[in-house]
Amino acid sequence: MDPTGHRLVQVRSPGSNPHPFVECKGETSALIASYLRQAHDHRPSRIDIARDMRAPGLFQRLHRLSKRIAKKHGVRWEPTGDWLTPDAGRTIYVGSRHSQTFIRIYEKGLKYAHDLGIPLTDELREWVRVEVEYKPQNPRSKSIARCITPDAIWGTAQWLQHFAAEAFSMNVQRINISQRRESDRDRALRAACTQYQRHLQSLFDDCGHDPAQFGTALIRLANLAGGEAAQAA
Repeated sequence: MDPTGHRLVQVRSPGSNPHPFVECKGETSALIASYLRQAHDHRPSRIDIARDMRAPGLFQRLHRLSKRIAKKHGVRWEPTGDWLTPDAGRTIYVGSRHSQTFIRIYEKGLKYAHDLGIPLTDELREWVRVEVEYKPQNPRSKSIARCITPDAIWGTAQWLQHFAAEAFSMNVQRINISQRRESDRDRALRAACTQYQRHLQSLFDDCGHDPAQFGTALIRLANLAGGEAAQAA
């Protein structure tokens, strides 16, 4: 806790998961993340990054931009909050909360003023925050999460990369976090190789470990099996 009572770091252990769960927020996040990356084989379950901007009419521009990008890429777009009452505070969600990448756009200055009970100013009204939640959900994305940089997170989805380019003029490299699904054909071949591994290894030995001869032998066997099947039919 900091002197004002704000929670900076929380560690939960034990639980259903044998490993401790560490959660950090705010300015301490970078320090804790650096320590975990250097000293532990950690597996992040969620990484949040944020960009703050101030400009007249900024929220309206991001509103239009996010809606256009969501429509183009076929991702969910949802406005929430009070859009009828001035200075009540509005939020835009882009993407699904259950997906690996998700954006939250909101009027941070209004929230800041409301939380602290201070008067609103034009500067606070122009303060907008864009937050990204990156929640790795497959082995590839979890591996990337252990060492990914904040800027690189904007490249974990095509629509996110597009948004960063237009909203912040960021030129980030696309990072592929998808996991290729095994086809029925690949699954069948893998099963066959597993079942007949000893016989295939013996054939490879007979071919003098020559890949070309091994391939020719497999083709010959396949043709022979095909001919026997045709005769049986």
